[in-house]
Amino acid sequence: QKNHIAELMTRSSSLTKSQALEAIDAFTDAVKNALGDGFNIYIRGFGTFKLVLRKPKIGRNIKKGTEVQIPAHTTVKFLPGNQMKSRLKNIPW
Repeated sequence: QKNHIAELMTRSSSLTKSQALEAIDAFTDAVKNALGDGFNIYIRGFGTFKLVLRKPKIGRNIKKGTEVQIPAHTTVKFLPGNQMKSRLKNIPW
């Protein structure tokens, strides 16, 4: 899908496909680094990448039927912005 996004970027800008791929890589690296440093990322009109702490819980090993302790961990949640939400309403399923 990265190639598809790069194609869309070349159509709406003066970037070449290789430049678009570099821009995508730079963006994803910046997001990973900022999240890794503990920052939430807000992009107006797009959405928010938010760090969330998941509580410890008990899961199940389906094959063995035993309980497994899942420790607390940090994960990322994406919250779409208003423009993204309105765009997604028009998707025909």
